Amino acid sequence: MTPPDSPAPPGPPAAPGPALVRLDPHTTILRRGEKVRVVGGDPVTMVTPSPKVAALLDGNGVISTATPDGAALARALIDRGMAHPEPATPTAHAHLALDQVAVVVPARDDAAGVEALMAAIGPERARGMRVVVVDDGSATPLGGDITTDVSSSRAPSQPTGPAPKIVRHGRSRGPAAARNTGTAAAVAAGAQVVVYLDADVLPRPGWLDLLLAHLDDPQVAAAAPRIVAAEPGRLWVRGYETARSALDMGTAPARVRSRTRVPYVPSAALAVRPDRLPPPPDGAGRGPFDERLHVAEDVDLCWRTDAAGGRIRYEPAAHVAHRHRRTLAPLLRRRAFYGRGAALLADRHGPRWRRRWCPGGPSPWRWGCGARRRSEWSSRSARPGVPGGARAR
Repeated sequence: MTPPDSPAPPGPPAAPGPALVRLDPHTTILRRGEKVRVVGGDPVTMVTPSPKVAALLDGNGVISTATPDGAALARALIDRGMAHPEPATPTAHAHLALDQVAVVVPARDDAAGVEALMAAIGPERARGMRVVVVDDGSATPLGGDITTDVSSSRAPSQPTGPAPKIVRHGRSRGPAAARNTGTAAAVAAGAQVVVYLDADVLPRPGWLDLLLAHLDDPQVAAAAPRIVAAEPGRLWVRGYETARSALDMGTAPARVRSRTRVPYVPSAALAVRPDRLPPPPDGAGRGPFDERLHVAEDVDLCWRTDAAGGRIRYEPAAHVAHRHRRTLAPLLRRRAFYGRGAALLADRHGPRWRRRWCPGGPSPWRWGCGARRRSEWSSRSARPGVPGGARAR
């Protein structure tokens, strides 16, 4: 369901799209004779498919998109958050070259972090993935120390991939401008997919192929992994960041939309198709990020992409680790910094921006859906062992 202050996205073609789709665990199928209704999604809504299409819901929660009817049903349920594309295994695309993929790393005074990141993405670089490092005005300019082969343990005959390209800003212009500079350089070199990775992250094996599988869908403009703790802990600040990091969007897949459980995804790790992103606002730079924003630029991009009809997927099966703060003072300073984005978002997205940020609360319609008598409808939840019946999330 589209927020009242957002234009409705155009209806996409039913195919092509994901090959296999699975119902969300909270989606419920209600049956009354030949009539079938599907209740779920985020926000909660209801779909009444035709009897012909409803027959495709009998596959234990899996919808095949091999037929036009199946593709249309899958698309409708995915767009409403009632179902999600079934991700391929991380090794399904491991043999494919990545010469049309480029990683953009904005960095400032963190040569060690960039060096560690280069080592972490060594397997993808060996498959041809390019890297563009944007030095955003570091006191000591980044240089040849990060262009050396990060795979020193690799046999000499094995490929190591192209050396990173370094682009330097004479003064710090902020992460949005740095990502825009890197995007322009990557696209000019032939990249069709740009992956933004901050210098303080360390991707885990298999992370990229899961995101690229989502971008195979022509309606998907961006895909994000789950950001987890690089050094998990259970106590004090490390334990808090492990459990409640502002970058961790949870364990469940989702379509990223305002007023849902996942209203945005952080640009610390984000794969995009630049040709599917909206143009930047006037005065915002060459895009895709608004260079006037030094915080919340990722939230702004997510909301503008959704308003333009682009889809963004959150894929928690792909993991990228982040070096969280370990002590209280840096954590509080960072949270306060994030909070500065509220006024900026209100300025760009109107006085009702909080409705975009927070999922909608209970409504009489939602309670009415859950109050139907069981004597009228038989129900089956997509999650085994969970009692049927309509429910709000």
